[in-house]
Amino acid sequence: ILMQDELVFTEIIEVDEDERTSDVISDGSFKSLLLTQGTMDNLLKHGFKKPSPVQVKAIPPGMAGLDMLVQAKSGTGKTLVFAVLAAENLKLSSKAVQKLVIAPTREIALQIGDIIRKLVPKGTRTEVFTGGTSVYEDKEKLKKGVHIVVGTTGRLCQLASENCLNLSSLNLFVLDEADKMMSGVFAKDVNFLYSCVPPMRQVTVFSATYPPHLSSSLIPFLRSPIHVRLNANDVQLVGVKQYVSRCFGTDPIQAAIVAFASIQFKQSFLFCNTAESCSRVVDRLMEKGIEAAAISAQLEQSEREDVIKRLKSNKIKVLVSTDLTARGVDADNVDLVINMEPPFEVETYFHRIGRAARYGGQGASLTILSSSKSLSRFAYLVKEGGIRAKNIQMDAITPTLTTNRPFFDACPLFIVNDKGRKERIDGDRETNNDVENKDPIEMMSSGNQLEDDEESTPDFSQLIDEAKNLSSTLKKNEAASEQKEEIIGETKKKFKFVPSRANKSRKYYMRGEMVSIRDAFTTDQWNEYAREKFDISQEPFIVEASVEKKKCSRKEKDSVCMTLVPPPPLPP
Repeated sequence: ILMQDELVFTEIIEVDEDERTSDVISDGSFKSLLLTQGTMDNLLKHGFKKPSPVQVKAIPPGMAGLDMLVQAKSGTGKTLVFAVLAAENLKLSSKAVQKLVIAPTREIALQIGDIIRKLVPKGTRTEVFTGGTSVYEDKEKLKKGVHIVVGTTGRLCQLASENCLNLSSLNLFVLDEADKMMSGVFAKDVNFLYSCVPPMRQVTVFSATYPPHLSSSLIPFLRSPIHVRLNANDVQLVGVKQYVSRCFGTDPIQAAIVAFASIQFKQSFLFCNTAESCSRVVDRLMEKGIEAAAISAQLEQSEREDVIKRLKSNKIKVLVSTDLTARGVDADNVDLVINMEPPFEVETYFHRIGRAARYGGQGASLTILSSSKSLSRFAYLVKEGGIRAKNIQMDAITPTLTTNRPFFDACPLFIVNDKGRKERIDGDRETNNDVENKDPIEMMSSGNQLEDDEESTPDFSQLIDEAKNLSSTLKKNEAASEQKEEIIGETKKKFKFVPSRANKSRKYYMRGEMVSIRDAFTTDQWNEYAREKFDISQEPFIVEASVEKKKCSRKEKDSVCMTLVPPPPLPP
């Protein structure tokens, strides 16, 4: 049997527009999308007057019952596509679960639930099940009957494994943010939930990106699917003007305060890479009279919900967040996104800036580079993601930054220069070695070069390849070192829990990777993910492993003593 290793689509529907803001504006109407009158009335009632291009192309095949992958950038209306599909073809006389929507975070799940409730007919029971809430209450809701279930994988798997969530009557299976949900520990939970649904069901998958791993992961889910994609090669919203500012030697929090004081904006997201940074930033902003609040996984569920509610009711001017809210959380008035430090992944960067300029609005993003490490990391993101950011000096920021297109067009483009000597650049994941005070890239426009390092700059293509092969190289070096010790037969062995220089470097890489995704996991999911992805069972900070080894070594020592030490002679 020939095994399929790549998803094959029966049809690919391109939604490719070139004009500005056309990614969210169309000439169509909801009347042409095969919807019932009740759904159209609810759309109009809640301000949805015209469908976006992706909605025009995706809703009709969805209404026809076809499996599909919808790929479109953030802020183009993907959520409304599956919200409409969930609101249609409901049997309200039945108490069975008929629609299931899986989301990556509690905040996104709650938001999806709110949108669906606006569109469904009267009498429809829509419930959201996430961690951090009462399991008993969730079970009671299911006993009364629920038509549409929205939730996160952890709670949904718990309810399904305890036979409280019955999916045998399901006719629509929706997977949101699939690029995230089909990687790491999430994929295991999604597969379990999918195993609970009947064979005759419709599956719709939504994602802003379509990485290679997603294709093979979705093969068991989709039957003769179609692929609806909006500007598949460009995940950047045309309404977001992307800026980057180098502020070497400047406190990044102070740089953000200067930006807020200089720019006229309605509301803003400020992203940090750690929860600890969020609290410090909020304290500083409040000292300057800026109404701000922080949100991260360290908050209780009720506290997080309260923060989001305050944001949407315009009681918060600035929301300081980790990447917990980079995906899916919407606030209509947000028109400015500030990255106090660059993220570690290209996809995360695009999700962050996608919080501004939602649904055709105008907005801006500003990434602050306060060190050579952050500069190196942003250069990597630019090269990997084709980011089109413009250079700007903090003292040259215009008050109309979020709306001034001519100003944006006049700013010089941030360009990564690949020419020059090889120099290892690892951003925040580098080891404790001394960092040279040379800038590793040049930012130029129209041939104008900034006055930086006179020497040529590193070859980023080779650096990226080198970084990708780092893990395997470290493993080979460790294996060679162990083999050499065995051959020489040294009696003095290196203490196994003191990491070598290579191991220390490896842990720094892991630490940066872990921090970038930590907030999205529960503790159990996090431990499983860390062990699975990084193979850290031998690391010194895994207490269980070290304790178990000590126990084993003691048992071996005791057994050796018992066999080698003869018993005392019997008295005559």
